[in-house]
Amino acid sequence: MRISERPAAKKKMPVSENPLAIDSVAYREAVLRVPRNAPYVLEYSRGDQRVTFFGCHHIKSPDDPQIPVLRSSLEEFLKKVPKEHVLLMIEGMHGDGSLKVWMQGIETEEQALKKFGEGGAVIWAASKLGLDVTSPEASEPDMVQELIRGGYKREDIALCFVLREFTTRIGRAPNDPRDEKFRHDSLMHFAKDFYHTQELTGVGWIKEKRSKKELMAMAKHPAELEAFAAKVVTDFIQQLNQRFQTLPRMKGRLLVPSMEALLNRDVTQIPIQAINTFFDPAADDQRKAVTNIISARIAFMRDQYLIKRVAEAAEEKKSIFVLFGKSHAVAIEPALKKYFTAK
Repeated sequence: MRISERPAAKKKMPVSENPLAIDSVAYREAVLRVPRNAPYVLEYSRGDQRVTFFGCHHIKSPDDPQIPVLRSSLEEFLKKVPKEHVLLMIEGMHGDGSLKVWMQGIETEEQALKKFGEGGAVIWAASKLGLDVTSPEASEPDMVQELIRGGYKREDIALCFVLREFTTRIGRAPNDPRDEKFRHDSLMHFAKDFYHTQELTGVGWIKEKRSKKELMAMAKHPAELEAFAAKVVTDFIQQLNQRFQTLPRMKGRLLVPSMEALLNRDVTQIPIQAINTFFDPAADDQRKAVTNIISARIAFMRDQYLIKRVAEAAEEKKSIFVLFGKSHAVAIEPALKKYFTAK
């Protein structure tokens, strides 16, 4: 098994010229042209090197018809390059450990897909074939500080990070209210995520805070930990709802109408369409809110970091298979063309 984050390359390609000078209008138009439910695949080569960028839509089920297409694309890529030269890049892991950590408790590809969405297919392949895999995500603390320096309010940044999480988490898993384990796991997930968002952005939405030592001690008493998690979630969603109502046309509407709706990830109660609208970095001017602007800045910073990591790996003579959302593929396509000759 290979660790998720490799040391920085000793020799780097010249990426300081800002290869991602994205025109917002052209970017929005390009994203709108991409078929909603079809992948956006880019393929490039330079000498013996190959790069495939599989721009996906984020799946909600292991049975999504995109998964066989993804498997086929990865298999074709692997036929063309030696195993030792392969580097797989996946979205969204934020440096959370290694392939060994990601694979804990995973015994089938279906389990990997349920846990990690489409990235599970690549994680599964890496584990079975012994391939290098990494998740080239820009540092969240660095992005938050950049946004604060840009004049954005902490509360709006926190709201944007929650909307970002909801776009992939809400509706992905079954919402059977009889599944107590699912509800418990949801509670612990959202408590951890909300606590992290508060620490990351500096908002004071959670009234009771605990040190890491206190939380570790509390973990020995499941009932106490669950009660604390419920308090964290309750405090956070109260302030979250208030901030959500400051967005255009959302006065009087709740992002999270109840704890039950959140734990069941119930798309009939949580306004997922509004979430997608206010998180969309390519929203038109008539629909644009501060969260759209922040989302666009986050996307830009993430894409800058991604193309930097691709360039560094290319300088190391790696052949790279990238699995990110298709809007990222659209955004960095011009930059990729600077480094590789299109097939």
